[in-house]
Amino acid sequence: MVLETDVAKKKNSSHTEEDDSDAVIVESDIELAATAIAGSCPAKQHHTTDERAGGKRRPPTPASGGRKKRGRAQGGKVTSQTQKERDEEKGKAAEEHEEQKEREFASEADQHAMDKLIAPQEVTTKGSLAHFTATGVEMTAAQRRAIKALGAIFTNKWMPQVSHLIADTFRRTTKMMCAICCGARVVVPAYLDACAKAGKLVDDAQFLLRDEVCEAAFARKHHLPDDFSVSAALERRNQHGPLLHGVSVYCFPSVMERHDLPHLVAAAGGAWLDEWPASFPGHVDSFLLLAERAARNDAEQEQRAKANRVYDVEMLREAAITQMVRKRQWRVK
Repeated sequence: MVLETDVAKKKNSSHTEEDDSDAVIVESDIELAATAIAGSCPAKQHHTTDERAGGKRRPPTPASGGRKKRGRAQGGKVTSQTQKERDEEKGKAAEEHEEQKEREFASEADQHAMDKLIAPQEVTTKGSLAHFTATGVEMTAAQRRAIKALGAIFTNKWMPQVSHLIADTFRRTTKMMCAICCGARVVVPAYLDACAKAGKLVDDAQFLLRDEVCEAAFARKHHLPDDFSVSAALERRNQHGPLLHGVSVYCFPSVMERHDLPHLVAAAGGAWLDEWPASFPGHVDSFLLLAERAARNDAEQEQRAKANRVYDVEMLREAAITQMVRKRQWRVK
């Protein structure tokens, strides 16, 4: 065999200096040769391997593919081809990392450009800022799905974030009063159908609640002008701002039904007081004291006497609907 002949030659000419600057000694190949001549000269093969290692046995170095390689550089320094391969792999990895960064940068730039193109459309097609609730209307599953498809939110309870109140008629409910106080849009259920058909929030001008019969009945009961309407009250609120801005409201113990009042005060921009104020500031208009016509007990009667002005609690509910505070008509004598 060729390898056996090479081994014999190297035994006989061990004094000859080898020029193996470009040679690569592969231990696995030698091991194959050793296996082939195992019966003839195993000791000689071991001696030859030591000679090629410079008289010292080198520890095995892992290489790619499970092969172990050693070599001698031209400058006389022994270098590892495995290290070279690692350096090459690191270089390739660095190049791939840079390419990935460039792709990500290009992707971000493309996305940014695309955002500029579609941003105006998103404002008109998505209702991410729209928050719906309803009063006097049983919402169907299809209507709830339509609201969700618009990117909007629906809640059963009143929340300060509500932007649209759905109602099919005028009722003096807590949600209706709060909606008017905070300037929310009061629309009929057909508005949801129009939005679902268009796939976006459409102009609600033609879907605003107009209930002339119930609005006229409310106006007669409270001795209001004939032109009272929910739309007019909302317009008044938008022109003048929150009705109770900078005003603190306290209800005397005689007011038993008060669960809706804190919500009204908050929606109108006021501050609700749970306890009787220790002192009153010089500006009386910054406080609003509400009570029933008859005092609950002597202690309340005494507090009323100290307070200059006390008003019927119904004044606040009327003001929430009309956005007008008629103190003279509702003052408790």
